Amino acid sequence: MRPIVPALLLFMAVQCFGAEIVLNKSIPELELKDGRVLKNVTFVALGSTTAMAKWDGGRGTLRLDLLPDNLEEAPQAVAPAANELPVSTPTAPFDRSKAPPAEALAAQSLAAEGGAAMMALHAVRFQGEIGPEGEGTPVVMLMSQPNFRRTEVLLPQGRYIEGYGPEGAWYAGQKTGGIPILGKPATHSAVKKDDLEESFIEPLWRWKELNAQLDVIGEELVALPGSTHSIRTYVVSVTVPDGSRWDYLVPADEAQTPYLEKRTYQGGKIVGTERRSRFRRVGDLMVAMDYETDNGDGRLVEMRFFRVVLDPELDPGTFVGPLADSKGARL
Repeated sequence: MRPIVPALLLFMAVQCFGAEIVLNKSIPELELKDGRVLKNVTFVALGSTTAMAKWDGGRGTLRLDLLPDNLEEAPQAVAPAANELPVSTPTAPFDRSKAPPAEALAAQSLAAEGGAAMMALHAVRFQGEIGPEGEGTPVVMLMSQPNFRRTEVLLPQGRYIEGYGPEGAWYAGQKTGGIPILGKPATHSAVKKDDLEESFIEPLWRWKELNAQLDVIGEELVALPGSTHSIRTYVVSVTVPDGSRWDYLVPADEAQTPYLEKRTYQGGKIVGTERRSRFRRVGDLMVAMDYETDNGDGRLVEMRFFRVVLDPELDPGTFVGPLADSKGARL
């Protein structure tokens, strides 16, 4: 199920340095106080001293004190759709020598997430909805160490369940008022390396155990959902010996906030981007309650969770799918 995020237009104004910045509206020409002239400028996020923007031939951050005082008088065109705008944008130039060590940033993200309590967590249960806000479908997700998982989606016509456990991957369904039906029996080993990133104990925090190589490869501004502000982040790249790679965007100036974005690579190409927001404290953990996943096909999957249970009691068959000769009896 791959819901399409509706196009939303943001018309938000912020006063700063005597100039009014209107987000997501195009300015045909903008002359900065340092003499540069930019064409077709669109501001997409605002920080305390900089604004994130894109323009013909470039994108990045602009210092607020370089903006003209009469910015509000500049002609502005209709705003583009929100899903056409960058959620995170590189800052330039990046001076690697001034960035903290990658190991320190990995430790910072883990500490913000819950530190030792996160590493000791055995399982977690999420309850919420999947799909556009206001049109979501109820969903329950259960994840357990090492990388077992079960997702149940409740639909008007029944329920759909998929999982990954000790006997492999599977999915099954049950029509409303009907008997369970088998979708697919176990098909691969539970130690399949491609499923490593599915654990809630991220490679970013397990890098020593995985003999991974860490590197800080850049800085980016991340626009916060429903806000005119953005957070400066360092991009920490994690590469394990088999070539698997993930990039994590770790806040640079807010040590109490865990990583905001994760990108999964395959053959040097981004095959998945997960963005996290609306963090809430649950027990000793700081848990993201909103997720937005982009698998690179032009569609976004949104998830919002309303209830989180840490280390719930698990039935022995929770992650074992229906057997081929059981007609789905385990549903």
